[in-house]
Amino acid sequence: MSTTGVTFAAGAALLFVASMVVESVLLRWRINAYFQAGFPLFLTMVPIPNAPEGSGSTATVRWEVTGDLVRWWADPAMRSAPSGLHGSVQLAAGQGGVHLFVRWAPPWTPLLAAAWLIGLGMVRGEAMVTLPIGLVMIAGVLFLYRQAAVRAVAEMRWAWVQQA
Repeated sequence: MSTTGVTFAAGAALLFVASMVVESVLLRWRINAYFQAGFPLFLTMVPIPNAPEGSGSTATVRWEVTGDLVRWWADPAMRSAPSGLHGSVQLAAGQGGVHLFVRWAPPWTPLLAAAWLIGLGMVRGEAMVTLPIGLVMIAGVLFLYRQAAVRAVAEMRWAWVQQA
């Protein structure tokens, strides 16, 4: 491997480590935009009688209410949800109670790493190898984290109904 190749690999590794640090800081600082950036869950949630208040935790995640937004994240100490899982629940008062509009997100670093692998493979003419690997990485992360998000949201909804 040439010196340029080693430098490029070391730079990419440093970039990904920095990305993980930035993500952990954004989670710790509870920045709403970071929690809202993500994917809709596409599940119809049964409305709850009253809006949740304060903060709390379930077996899977911790949550915190700020206005009409609930931020939630996987607590690393609990080890029952994949690390980096986070999202938000938009609360909307309506007929029949408070409606829940859920967004979830995995940690972005593994998705960026897979995209980097695909892009680098295309540039180097090795897309036949890197494209399937990168797509499997992306699909696997999204599938596993979505399953954990569904469980987390169901647990939060149950906790909020019990709180009412």
